[in-house]
Amino acid sequence: MPGPRRLWDSSVVIGYLAGEADLAEPCAEIIAAAERGELEIAVSIEAAIEVAYLKGYDDDASERIIRELLGREYIIPIAVDMQVAAVARDLIRRHRTPPTIKTKDATHLATAIQWNIPVMETTDGGLLRFSGVEGNPAVTIRRPVYEGARRIPGL
Repeated sequence: MPGPRRLWDSSVVIGYLAGEADLAEPCAEIIAAAERGELEIAVSIEAAIEVAYLKGYDDDASERIIRELLGREYIIPIAVDMQVAAVARDLIRRHRTPPTIKTKDATHLATAIQWNIPVMETTDGGLLRFSGVEGNPAVTIRRPVYEGARRIPGL
């Protein structure tokens, strides 16, 4: 049985696939753990749409790389439905004065809240400000972190 879920927003998916140095090690370790069945990575359908192209790749190559990652069995697609939309609207209304929350960020956070996903990983500084603020229990929002024993040689 798979372990706990974490939600990746589009910034993590794009950064990992584009080879951003600061995401390479933690994301590779997280993916290896998912391949071992220790955890699942949830990605909202909205985030899957936001991952439209990868810097340094043409459109066809970008699409192949994106589809390959998002099609893996441990990547769990989460639909943005009316319940998620209602939670996102509530977040937007409650955070209309600084610090405000962007619509897409509210949607990602609402997905984690609605689906009881305790950890959301992002590189978006605006979204990181909401760690521990929303959800019951509160969703931890952080940069990608691998928490298990190191198993990939060379990392």
